Amino acid sequence: MIKHFLILCFLCFSLSGMSTHIVGGNLKVEQVSKNGFVVELAVFRDCGIGDPNDRTDDPVALQNSINIRVYDAQSYALVNTYNFSRESGEEITLGNACYSPPNLCVEEYHFTQSISLWDNPNGYIIAAQTCCRNFSILNLVDPGQTGITWQAKIPDPAISKFNSSPVLGPYPSLGFLCLLTDFEIDLSATDDDGDSLVYELVTPLDGASSGNQNQNGFSNPPFKMVNWKQNYSTLNAIPGNPSLKIDKQTGLLSCHATQLGVYVFAYKVSEFRNGQKIGEIYRDLQLEVLNCTPASEPEIIEPSLDVYTMESTDELCLNLYATDANNNDTLYFEAIYSGSVMDYTDGPDPFYTIGIGNTSGEICWKPKCLGLIGNQTLHIELRLTSLGCYAPQYKTKHIDVIIENPAKDINTLFPNVFTPNGDNQNDFFKPSEISESDCLEFLQYKIYNRWGEMLFETKQNSAFWDGKYEGNPVSEGVYYYVASGSYLGKNFNFSSHITLVR
Repeated sequence: MIKHFLILCFLCFSLSGMSTHIVGGNLKVEQVSKNGFVVELAVFRDCGIGDPNDRTDDPVALQNSINIRVYDAQSYALVNTYNFSRESGEEITLGNACYSPPNLCVEEYHFTQSISLWDNPNGYIIAAQTCCRNFSILNLVDPGQTGITWQAKIPDPAISKFNSSPVLGPYPSLGFLCLLTDFEIDLSATDDDGDSLVYELVTPLDGASSGNQNQNGFSNPPFKMVNWKQNYSTLNAIPGNPSLKIDKQTGLLSCHATQLGVYVFAYKVSEFRNGQKIGEIYRDLQLEVLNCTPASEPEIIEPSLDVYTMESTDELCLNLYATDANNNDTLYFEAIYSGSVMDYTDGPDPFYTIGIGNTSGEICWKPKCLGLIGNQTLHIELRLTSLGCYAPQYKTKHIDVIIENPAKDINTLFPNVFTPNGDNQNDFFKPSEISESDCLEFLQYKIYNRWGEMLFETKQNSAFWDGKYEGNPVSEGVYYYVASGSYLGKNFNFSSHITLVR
């Protein structure tokens, strides 16, 4: 199993006709000294083969250098412009073991440079821009003429301790959503300074137009936002039920997409120190919703029944087995206990097991009889979680175990015939197996012959008579006994007879 949630970002690819345009990127700002910073821009470019008859599908030339500008965070005054040279790029492997759409191709390029920023109580905005997005994007007006702005806001370099922007992580190994499939996407960032991070969906930022896609086409803050098409918005960027939502504390984004296509959305990560916001960084994402084959559901194979019946003197053992057709998925299998029996005695020991593709175990339990007046029920809820290529999948199974108490009449627990002949069959006079459980709290009995002579006496619940007196076998015939004790919480006294046959 691929044991992680999906981190999906920045990818735009159309199976009907691939575009070769900018599909996203990351800004990273690291403070390495009092006024020294390392700024890195990762740019992702679609390198798929487009339709030769569609000129809008032509590649966008990726410049050898890109301008990164620094602004005062309050006045928006331009502080400096830096020209970053492009480093060598590489193609990213996309897809996973569950599904790998054909013709996916994304290249990653880096622009990195050290810069100096003097102390400034207003802080700074660091931004880069380029053009253009894919024409196949469905939720933007004129996406092929819409650019991209990457922006980070950082505090005064004289902040009490160094501060680096949240790290948004590498390009994901996947770049798609599956139609009508629940996805949970881990978009969490890390912060080496230990600052608190808060996540929020935002509208993507526009950038340089197609006519000014090089460094001369730079716009200034506050940066223009993209234009949504009708029926789309920041919180409804992808048609879904539900659409996108992001957990503000964990960065976990969820979506159940209901329409095929390529879509853009963005989120912002704000960093807080000592309760005060000190910075933020934007991330611009593009995803395609595909009609892919969803992962199969996990299955609980055993136990097969929904109801089991046992006596309180018995031991219950249930074999548990679960599997997933995606044999690389990790399965977490556990049992939760409840029911009226829990008022009198503990349920079985905790059950929890982990496996790859399948997992198994056993629940064994012998209840305590004491206090169980009338039948009681143990509810077992089996919970199975499968972590695979897509979102976690869950399966539950409910089992009822009915615990029946043995007969409440103590007379029925004693045999009326026994045969002490050494054949290991009914060789002893004793109560049934109940005598060894705590249903029978106390027992004493005496055995007499017909002349009233006592042949055997015990005050131990598990003791038995072997048909002998003073070491010698007694003759066949009828013998009498009196018994007293406490059974199922009630005292008893009774007398009866037993026939000995050899």
